[in-house]
Order: sequence, then C-alpha cells, then structure tokens
Amino acid sequence: MRFYIENLLLWRTNGKLRKIKFLPNKVNVITGESGTGKSEIIDIIDYCFFASDKRLTEEIINENVSWYGIKFHINEQVYTIARGSIVEGKVSNDYYFSPSGEVPSIVRKNMPENQVKQIIDKEFNISDKTIIPYGGKKIKLGSKISLRYFFMFNTQSGDVIDKSDTFFDKQSDAKYREALDRIFDLAIGIETEENIVKKERLIKLEQKKARQDKRNELLKKEADRFREELVKLGQRASSLGLLGPTESEDIYDSLRMISTKNIEISEEDFTMNKLNKLTNKKNEKLRLIRKLNRYNRDYKQLMDSEKRSEDSLKMVDTFQEQYAKVLEIPDISFLISILKDEYNFIREEMKNKHPFHFDVNKRIKLLKDDVRGLEKEIDHFTNIGKEEDNSLYYQLLFIGELRVKLDIIENEYKNEDKEESTERVESLIKELSDTLIDYSTEKQNTLDLLDELIQFYLDEIGSDLGNYNGYKSAFNYSKKVLELRKPKSTMTSKVGSSSNHMFLHLALFLGLQELLIRNESKYVPFWLILDQPSRPYFADERDGEQKDWKKVNNSDRAKITKAMKLLNDFINMTKNDLEKDFQIIVFEHIPKSIWEEAKLVNFHLVEEFRNGNALM
Repeated sequence: MRFYIENLLLWRTNGKLRKIKFLPNKVNVITGESGTGKSEIIDIIDYCFFASDKRLTEEIINENVSWYGIKFHINEQVYTIARGSIVEGKVSNDYYFSPSGEVPSIVRKNMPENQVKQIIDKEFNISDKTIIPYGGKKIKLGSKISLRYFFMFNTQSGDVIDKSDTFFDKQSDAKYREALDRIFDLAIGIETEENIVKKERLIKLEQKKARQDKRNELLKKEADRFREELVKLGQRASSLGLLGPTESEDIYDSLRMISTKNIEISEEDFTMNKLNKLTNKKNEKLRLIRKLNRYNRDYKQLMDSEKRSEDSLKMVDTFQEQYAKVLEIPDISFLISILKDEYNFIREEMKNKHPFHFDVNKRIKLLKDDVRGLEKEIDHFTNIGKEEDNSLYYQLLFIGELRVKLDIIENEYKNEDKEESTERVESLIKELSDTLIDYSTEKQNTLDLLDELIQFYLDEIGSDLGNYNGYKSAFNYSKKVLELRKPKSTMTSKVGSSSNHMFLHLALFLGLQELLIRNESKYVPFWLILDQPSRPYFADERDGEQKDWKKVNNSDRAKITKAMKLLNDFINMTKNDLEKDFQIIVFEHIPKSIWEEAKLVNFHLVEEFRNGNALM
C-alpha cells in the first residue's frame, strides 16, 4: 500500500503553525539532543490515527498545542487529518479532515470521528468482512479489524528496538498482543479476507453443533423420565375415560389431542351449574364484605378528623376566661367570639351525625357466616366430582393440568433448535469445510520466504553480529520474534547484547516490509518509522545527559554506519528493484556526518533539534 507522510502539523496555542516536512523514497532523519521531542512524533502520528489513550507529554508539548495533524499520501489520494489536543487528561473527539490535503491556517472541526474512519478504512481496504478470525479475552471473534493494528508492522519505538524478547510495539497492551496473532497471516498474505469470513462462520457453526450435541446428550439421559411421565399421563387419561388402548409410540400424540379437546358443559349438568352458581354467590358476598369494611375505615377516618378539629378549639373557653382577667381589646374579643361560635357549631354537628340505620359490623358478621355456609356446599359438590374419576368436573381439571405438563415436556425434551436442526448444521459445516481453502502449504512457503529475506539482511550485517555471524534466520511464528540457529542445527541460540538485538529488529522489519511489498499487502502501508536505532551505542545517558559522540569508539561507529547503510540500501531496492515508493523516518542522536561520509544518498536531513531548536 503506497503511503508516506508529507507534513507533521502542530497548530500552537500562540496562533503559529509548526510544520515539519518529510520526503518519499528517502530515509528522513530528525537528529538532535535528548528531550527535544523527537520520539514524541510517533505518538502524534498515532494520536491522529484515532488513538483512544493519551501518550502525549502534557508539559511543553500538549500545553502549547491546540491541534495535532498530519498531511499524508495514501494510494492515489492526499489527505489531511487534524485532531484537537488532550484536555484535562481526555483525548479529543474533534477532527478536521481535508480530502484534498488542504492545511488551513486556523483549524476547526468539520467531521465526526466515525466518518473520518470510514474514509481511511476504505483506503486501508478494511470492510465489514475484514474481521478477527478467532476470539480472545480482549478481542471478540468476528469483530472488525482496526487499521491501527496494522501499524504494528510499521513502527519500532524506543521501547522495543533493542529488546531481546519483544519485536513489535504495544505488546504490553493485551489487546494489541492478541491482535498481532490474529492479523499476522492476513497482513503478510498467508490468509485471505474471504477465507477468514468462512472460518468465522465455521467456528460459529461448530460451536452451535457442540451446544446441540450437549443438549441432545442431556435429552438422551432424560428419555426414560420423559417416557415414564407420558405413560403416567396416559394411564390417568384412560381412567377418566378420555383415552382408549393405545400403543406406547402414539401416547404423546394422543395426549396432545386430548389437551386440545373442548368439552361443552350443558345446562343439564346440575353439578357444574350448581357449583358455578355457589361460587358466584360466594364471590358476591365477599365483595360486599370488602365494601362494608372500606366504609367502616372511611367513616372512622372522617370522625377522627372532626374530633381533631374539635380538640383544637377546646381551648377557646379557657382562653376567653383568662384573657378577660388581664385586659380586653375589642378586636381580640371579636376574634375569640368567632372561634367560640365555630367550636359550638362543630360540637353540635358531631352530636347530630350518626351512621346508617343498620349496624355495619353486625352486617359483616352475618355475611361471613353466609360465606362459610357456601364454602361447605362448594366442598360438598367438589367431593362428589372427585368420587367419580370420569366425572365432567375432573375431566376438565385433568385437561387443564395436561396442557401445562405437555408444554413443559415439549420445552424440556422435544424442543428442536429454533434456527436450524442438528442435521442442517452438520450439512452447513460440511459444505463450508469443503469450500474452505487450506493455506498450510502457502503459509509454510511464505514463512520460508520471510526467513530467506531476513537472512539477506543478516548476511549484510555479517561480522557486526559478532559470534552470531553466519547464523541462520529462524522466525518464531508463535512468539512473533526473530531467533537465530547455528548452521546445520535445528536448535535456536539465545542471543546476547543489545547491539545484536537492534540488528535483529532491523533485519526482521526490513525483511517483513520486503515480504509485504512482494506480496502486495492490501492492509499494511509501505512505510517504516524507527526511534534511535543507535540506542545500544549512543544512548548511554546518565542524569539526562547524552553520551558525547566523540566518546563513541570506532567499532561502535562502524556498527551505526552499518545500520544506516541497511536503511539506505533498502530504499534503493524498493525504488529500483521493486519499483515501489517507500518512506523511512528515523529519530536519532547521531550527527549527519555519519551518512555524509558514507555517501548514503537516500538520507535526507529533516531538522536538527540542537542549539534551542526542538519540536516545540
């Protein structure tokens, strides 16, 4: 995938635009002192491509930037993406996007994140079918692959470039650790998107089949119990005259037919009619009892309320008596007189209020006696029905019970898969398995090619690998690390020295990028960014002070030059042999004399962050 960054853009809070320019088909170097913001550029690019966590430094950088942006070329398009700065520790949801690469002097949000993602996803050939082939703890089976996962093939940050056990960025994040395993085959061309979709469907069908098998096993264990319940129900139905002699295989269908049977109750059926009349009469008296009880409660509440009003005015007589002994004011006397009249009026009214002319409590007692009498009559008719098993009463009772029991039995034992039967699922699994392409041979051939490409760069490094000069590439597919094995041996060796680890990282990533170009990867950009490859020789910093270049011995300078020559030659190879554009961005401490003296013509000095010049 053709890709290169033209500009890094920082809209500063003071209104100025900081612009850094990079070139395609070059090793673009920003060199300078520590603490000048070189490594921060990786995080800025990551942030513009929808990072959900904040890795940017607040001091000096974020506190002085209002918008971060990049202008980049992808396939045949040129775009500008800008994203608002981090505010109060939270990443911004504000985006500016230009489909023509326009860089405004004043930037304002003009597009939501999801719409920007849709455009960029399309350029990365990511669709709804670009999915995770198998699930994990952090990533679900069938979830859409993020373009950010593919950038793990493009960056070597300072955290990993000289490590022995980690070769890809962001492996401290469980989500990215899982993602690397799941996208690796797709990224380097071992697997296809169509095949992954089939694999996802096959996994889901196999999971469904496993659930069905487990359920069928449980059904098989419960088959005897199921049969016993049917036999008991059949025997009961026979005793009630609802079922004649039936073969055991037909019991279920016969019982289901009985459960749907409607038995009409004729007017001549004295028992059922009498029972219904008694029940209705009992319910009517119970409703009347509830109404009378409610009347009693409401009446009591009314009387209590008026009693409280009377009590509140009782003090009027006393107050009138005592007040006259002290002093007498016409207005106050008039008010007391009014209160006295109100009190006398309420007292008289309460004397004249009586409940209705019947005793409510006595009426309730009589009604309760009637209810008890009706209940005895109901019990009598119920027992008459139970004495005759084939009575209409008990037949109706049994049919109601039968309907419930058969529904339970159906749900527990006879409920087939609502979506697809077991046979249908098995058929789909076979059909899908037959069309699934086995890429095991292609996979091995691709991994062999990767080792061959890596070996080329190991041979170029040669004696700078020390004791491991001449060792063979042995890429560990399961661990995603590069190991070395002694010639004519199957055993891999434990490689020491951070210098060797740096060279292994370079060999792996240059080999990977060449493989991606040769396989015409649709998903991984042809682009590489490296944070201080010279770290093992030139990063001996104590108390924040950088190691003096003059103190780097000639042997280590030669190794640094060899590393830079690998990058220079890689640009030559991609441009001349593969006829592809490729961009490398390097952050370094080394002086430009390294590539100038070695005549590395593909190197381009972007800026020197020295003598007060820095990212910010």
